[in-house]
Amino acid sequence: MAASAMLQARQTRRLLAKMDSRLLADIGASRADAAMEANRSFWDIR
Repeated sequence: MAASAMLQARQTRRLLAKMDSRLLADIGASRADAAMEANRSFWDIR
């Protein structure tokens, strides 16, 4: 697994955790979905 992919996962998960309900609705995610994804470890890439 590439280090750049892990760093990107960490960054995007941090951004996801900061999104408000309106933005989450725009991407079709619930607050629970966002929290579950944001709490995954950065090396957990699927």
